[in-house]
Amino acid sequence: MDEPNSIMKEDTLIALDYMRQGNEKLKMKDYEGALSDYDRTLEINPAFVKAYVKRGLIKYMNGDLPGAETEWDSAWEWECKR
Repeated sequence: MDEPNSIMKEDTLIALDYMRQGNEKLKMKDYEGALSDYDRTLEINPAFVKAYVKRGLIKYMNGDLPGAETEWDSAWEWECKR
């Protein structure tokens, strides 16, 4: 049976991989693809603050100011829990 710590480390690595993929897609202006990768990051680790920040950035750049604010509020809430 897998040890809980090894499962957590594996999940963290997978979340980081999705985050990296999202960052690359963001650089290529594939905003939909980047959002999808950031969503997957947060499914694996909902406390991954940078994913909320990046989702907020994409929403802001696409004119969704309320959506951006919601993402940044989520990032702030998680950051305050640390």
